[in-house]
Formats: sequence, structure tokens, C-alpha cells
Amino acid sequence: MNLLLSEFVGDVLATHTDRNLKSRKEVLWKLTIELLEAFSLPEPTNHPLFSNTSQNYDEGFYRLFACYNIGIERLYNIYRQDIEKTVERDTAGRRARNIIIETVAQQKQRELEKKQSGKKRTNKAVDNSQIEPDKKIKKRKISKNTNEDIGNNEELNPGAQYQD
Repeated sequence: MNLLLSEFVGDVLATHTDRNLKSRKEVLWKLTIELLEAFSLPEPTNHPLFSNTSQNYDEGFYRLFACYNIGIERLYNIYRQDIEKTVERDTAGRRARNIIIETVAQQKQRELEKKQSGKKRTNKAVDNSQIEPDKKIKKRKISKNTNEDIGNNEELNPGAQYQD
């Protein structure tokens, strides 16, 4: 999918050898087949090909489908300005995009952040910076004491209050 995006978004690949072109052609055909499979499903958004997209929600779909009509309107405006010259020429907004384009680097960054946040959630170690200073000291005393010390320490021995 990244190859197709880089092909049409404008990311330039540095090498153009025959071998690279052949492998790119094979990858594009494979992607084409996957896209056909995805769009033939009753719910195409559930296909694994679209699992890592950031615009896979109602507003993203609306922007994508509205993009065509907005593009036609822009072309008519350009036609009236540059060819018919019935309207004063205004070049502002000609390169505006109605969809959010996410580069491959942005996708990889988002995936990396998602993996890192997943690791932080699974890590159950206690962070000492979140513990109050008195509790840190108590925790250190407990962790430094051996089993013999715990038996002799009245604070830590639950049966100490019942002994004479």
C-alpha cells in the first residue's frame, strides 16, 4: 500500500533500474488484487489492508467522496479564469487538498507511538517518581529487611502487639 501511496502522492524513489521497475510492477499488481478483494467485501473497511489507516471514519470517507465534486468545481473555475477569461484570475486555493494526506513516514511514526504506548500499558512496574517521599522510605525499609528482621521489627510484625 505504501508503494501506491508514494507513487501518487509524490514521494520520489531514487532508483529506476529494470529490476526495481519489475518488482514495483509485481507489487502494484498484488496491491490491485488486494484492493479488488477488499472492495468486493460487504464491509471493505474491515479488510486488513485498511486496518492501519488514520482516516477510516465517517468524516474521512465524506472528505474522500466530496473531493471529486470539489475538484470538478475547481476545474470549472480554472477554465473560466484561464481559458474563457470571463472571471478575474485568482490562483489562491488551487493546490488546496480536501483530504488529509499521510506520508509513509507519518504512518510509521504513528505505528511506533502505538507500539510504545502498548508497552507502557503492559509494564506494571511502579514508578518511584509518583510515590510520595515518606512512602518511598517505608518501601525501602521493607525491601532491605530480611525475614529475620521482619520478625524482630514491631512495626512489621502483626503478632508483636499480642506478645509480652
